[in-house]
Amino acid sequence: MLLVLANALIKPIYLFGIDRNIQLIVGTEEYGNYVNIVNFTFIMQFISDFGLQNYMSRYVSQDTENARITYSKILGFKVFLSLLYFLVTLGLAWIWYGEDFNIRFVAHVSLNQILVSSIFFIRANISGLGLYKTDSIISVLDRLYLILLGAIFIFSPSLKSFVNINFFVWIQTVSLLLCLLSGIFIILKHQFKFNISTLSKDDLIKLFYASIPFALIYLTSAVFYKSDNIWLVKLLPDGKQQSGIFAASLRLYEAMSMISLAFGSLLLAMFSRSFLDKKVLHNLLKTSLSILFIISLVLSFSGYFYGNEINNLLYHNEDPYWVRILSIMMICFIPGSINYILSSYLQATHREKLMLKIYVFAALLSVILNLFFVPSLKAEGSAMVFLVVQLVLFITQYYFIHKELEFEFWSAFKQLIFFLISVLIYFLIEKYVYISIFFKLPLSATLIFILAVLLNIIKFSDLKKFVLLKNKNL
Repeated sequence: MLLVLANALIKPIYLFGIDRNIQLIVGTEEYGNYVNIVNFTFIMQFISDFGLQNYMSRYVSQDTENARITYSKILGFKVFLSLLYFLVTLGLAWIWYGEDFNIRFVAHVSLNQILVSSIFFIRANISGLGLYKTDSIISVLDRLYLILLGAIFIFSPSLKSFVNINFFVWIQTVSLLLCLLSGIFIILKHQFKFNISTLSKDDLIKLFYASIPFALIYLTSAVFYKSDNIWLVKLLPDGKQQSGIFAASLRLYEAMSMISLAFGSLLLAMFSRSFLDKKVLHNLLKTSLSILFIISLVLSFSGYFYGNEINNLLYHNEDPYWVRILSIMMICFIPGSINYILSSYLQATHREKLMLKIYVFAALLSVILNLFFVPSLKAEGSAMVFLVVQLVLFITQYYFIHKELEFEFWSAFKQLIFFLISVLIYFLIEKYVYISIFFKLPLSATLIFILAVLLNIIKFSDLKKFVLLKNKNL
């Protein structure tokens, strides 16, 4: 629960208080180029991580006694992968960007990505030791540092002139270093030592084969989640500007996704501990889907119907093009949010091979559709592609889980369609009620929750069981 609250509070403050203001200060085009570089280096992160985060988290939790020895061995491999990532990323960036290649900037952003990967590696050990509250704090600590440092400059008239993209990357470096040092201090307290030892050939082969599915899952998911800005810059003359416009809408999507992402992380542990009991899994999945569906619907429809007001509030413009992109991204949030739970279920029940097949298909679909739609529809095309990919992911993942757990599909489907139409009608009416949006949104959430209870989409008895199971497993 602490993880959910931390992500729901700190990360949106960072996105709208710091990240958004950086875009307003430096301009949409320059910020769009920054996001393009960040996403390129992010996709290449599969080299640096290579599934080690997942492997260590699982291994430490299963064998705490020998984890410290294994940690020292894997640490050397991790250092090697980070160096390999840095060199490969610079080489591929030089090929991809050609004359626009800025080696210093790409190198700096890549260094930040190495720090991010290192923090995840440290967190894997912390969570594996059962220090879930500590892990929750570490998960947002870099953003907390960044909020404090960024706010000093952004909101100080005498210091605001120093703010540019390079400054933004530098304060990220400082924040990530402080976070990493905090994580290192914690694992040192638990007798972890930074003695880099070498893996034997057999251990290295074993680790490679254990980690490669997770590395490929990371790569493919990064392609369909993060490549849109890269294609916009690559395929369009005004690609940097279009990348910035798309990033502006994606920011709201990512802020809302903090809830579903934290929810998925919470459920990953709960699914993992219950995956042998199909009845418990069925009830847990059904309840969690119902809860998140209601939350997603409220947030998504609020963003869709009040896109013009939100865009004006955040970016001080009422450009219909910006609003159309934002509206599409808000609809994306419904399947996108549910996908966090479905992927957590597949991962917890060791369906890595199935996940990889689904993600490879989604990644290829994303690349093909972007190549087809971006040249003509620009950032609006990227938003449409994102929506299609999220819908395909939802349908595919739900199909396999439905087959396994034998959900009562049609009765639940008809009930949800009726609920969806009712909520849609409510928002259409509410749109023309002239009261403040800050009053409308909490009112909408309350009324929709009551409707969900009346239609038995969500039951208090199921919520009680969900909370009991959470407390029992965590």
